Amino acid sequence: MLNEFLKEHRKVDEQEATITQVKSTAAKQEATITELKSTVAKQQNGMEVLTATLKSRPRKSKR
Repeated sequence: MLNEFLKEHRKVDEQEATITQVKSTAAKQEATITELKSTVAKQQNGMEVLTATLKSRPRKSKR
């Protein structure tokens, strides 16, 4: 009976460790996603500025 209890207790400990690891991984992934969203937003803004600049320039005529 004690052996069964100890086996179950070890299983619970292993499951708790796995859950902790999964939560940590998820938190890191969320941080990475946030950083990537920020990078994409900055790049999009830069492209919009570049597009506006290019549209405002007079075109050179081809001869």
